[in-house]
Amino acid sequence: MARVRFEPNGIELECSSEKTLLESLVEKGYQMCVGCRRGGCGICLVEVKSGEFELRPHAKELITQRSQTLACRAMPQSDAVVMLCEDNKFKRSGLYRWLERAGKAGTQV
Repeated sequence: MARVRFEPNGIELECSSEKTLLESLVEKGYQMCVGCRRGGCGICLVEVKSGEFELRPHAKELITQRSQTLACRAMPQSDAVVMLCEDNKFKRSGLYRWLERAGKAGTQV
């Protein structure tokens, strides 16, 4: 398990090294702007401030700088900090917030 902090939100999550950042976010009840989820659109591009990632197959032309990765294809291999794009700040889904209030967060829906 890796501890990943998402800036500028400041949210920290435990992420499996076998799941992508996006999968970990969704699993914890967060929503993020995404397109295809297979590494072809680039909407979930994030800047890596620290940490190491293993990348699943993706369209290489989407990552133009060494400090970038795609949340839908990046699996954290160490503790990390990533910076979300200005227009891609994620939020907690309404359903997950409701489950938390009801004391049911973490259950399968």
